[in-house]
Amino acid sequence: VPEGTHQITVGQSPCRPLPKDSSKLRPVPRKDFVEEFECELEPLGTQAVGPTNVSLTVTNMPPGKHFRVDGTSMLRGFFFMEPVLIAVQPLFGPRAGGTCLTLEGQSLSVGTSRAVLVNGTECLLARVSEGQLLCATPPGAMVASVPLSLQVGGAQVPGSWTFHYREDPVVLSISPNCGYSNSHITICGQHLTS
Repeated sequence: VPEGTHQITVGQSPCRPLPKDSSKLRPVPRKDFVEEFECELEPLGTQAVGPTNVSLTVTNMPPGKHFRVDGTSMLRGFFFMEPVLIAVQPLFGPRAGGTCLTLEGQSLSVGTSRAVLVNGTECLLARVSEGQLLCATPPGAMVASVPLSLQVGGAQVPGSWTFHYREDPVVLSISPNCGYSNSHITICGQHLTS
């Protein structure tokens, strides 16, 4: 696709065409040629949540030709959704990492990518659903309170969250050191509630 010849908008938002490998075009049983475009929506704060149209405008003047191609096509059926982060639990964990974070909200599975960042480092996603994300925290460099954020499709989801890295737990003793089903054991140590 020659640069500048195709303009795509989704509702009020411009959508930047992405390069596409023409060898991946799918064959069609008829003689028609089907071309696929991929584009990346540009952030636009005024786009309303809800149904909208996708518009493709083509303007092309082939080199060495004395004609010009102009056309616009519109398709209904695209639905804008706004991810909302409502709660994060727990908001603390050991420096060693591995704390299972639960992020709750709405429309968390929209888009093609999402990232939970703890102090700028990605939290490994274990599960993604419409209302919940589960991830394991990365290790922290020190005991500290650090920013926690969610990005969907590279855009920051509004909200300000803080994760608190605490000292790693240390187990000093377990007694008794053997037992049976339903027996009680006592664990002694430091920072066991981290």
